[in-house]
Amino acid sequence: MFMDATHIHSVSRLRRFNHGLTVAVLLVGIYIALSPLLPRLGVLLHNPAPSSAAITKANTQPATSEPIPADDILKIPRLGMTQVIHSGPSIAELSKGVWLVPNTSSPEKKSNTVIVGHRFTYAGPAVFYFLDKIEVNDRITVDWQKKEYTYKVSEIKVVPPTETSVQKATSKPQLTLYTCTPLLTAKNRLVITAPLERVRS
Repeated sequence: MFMDATHIHSVSRLRRFNHGLTVAVLLVGIYIALSPLLPRLGVLLHNPAPSSAAITKANTQPATSEPIPADDILKIPRLGMTQVIHSGPSIAELSKGVWLVPNTSSPEKKSNTVIVGHRFTYAGPAVFYFLDKIEVNDRITVDWQKKEYTYKVSEIKVVPPTETSVQKATSKPQLTLYTCTPLLTAKNRLVITAPLERVRS
């Protein structure tokens, strides 16, 4: 049985379409498989980790006279991170970046200020991807309502998600950061505790 030229051309086009579709599906699969590594790759390519000297300087330098930003900002020198703090009432704020948990303190209230962020997500920024790199004695700064609050990390721990005591009010001012751990799971929570060290206005 012979096929005419039109039929052969049709079969050829169908094969090319199938090959193209196969390649597209493979590329999407590869993207999904590698997406957990993209934040790390992006940092390596565009934002190299701060040097030890820069981190030491950030952890030891006294308060400066630099103007305090009007925005509410979380700064973690160890991670080279500066993030606007979102403080809306809904967990949907997490899709924007770091989120001040409602019904916890804020810096001026001198209790437990709790800020959370995604470590891994397919939608929105994974702002706390590298939170496990923080070390005890690191300093973390929160610019809040035109005052600068500097905290010093005292404890790093992993707790189950049912451990809600990390959000409880405290008698002394402190900052608590937490995110999911291990990476790619929501099995536990990585918790960073940092008492207040100083305030600059």
